[in-house]
Amino acid sequence: MRKHFHLVYHGNHHRSPWGQTVNAMENDRRRHKRYPLCHRAFAIVRSDAHALERIDRMSKGKLGMAIIKSNPMRMGEILDISRSGLAFRYIATDRTLTSPCEMDILCGNGDYHLTRLPIQTVEDTFIAPESPFEVLKMKRLTVKFGGLTNRQKIKLNQLIEDISTGRRKKLGQTSAG
Repeated sequence: MRKHFHLVYHGNHHRSPWGQTVNAMENDRRRHKRYPLCHRAFAIVRSDAHALERIDRMSKGKLGMAIIKSNPMRMGEILDISRSGLAFRYIATDRTLTSPCEMDILCGNGDYHLTRLPIQTVEDTFIAPESPFEVLKMKRLTVKFGGLTNRQKIKLNQLIEDISTGRRKKLGQTSAG
């Protein structure tokens, strides 16, 4: 079982359960509420040179091949998301992230795709295995978004609003559709 703690907000600072004070402006990842994802959604990190484009009408097989051909630096399941960033888990590799990086958010059923989000790494840590028999080493990558376009902000806000209000039965599908 993983342990998490929440910071208590005091004016312009946060206080941890151990009494440590953290400047709120230095801790950007705590600025917005995080929403866990209960649906399969994936983060795909790549350099600008390997963008994933025009996937709207692709079959799941073609989509999978397009993702592989795009040569992602990191790819994994999203754990939680906020207006300022997200965290996802991925299989650990020796490949280093190069700057600048962009991320796509893709729903497992292919009906939601948010492209080319500029990101910065906040934290990249190993995840303790849930079983002593796990062969693959997993990591958790936490990123913050930077310089989103108005269209990206609107689409991200719609996604978060739909997740937080439960209006999406499946990620990427509104209650009307």
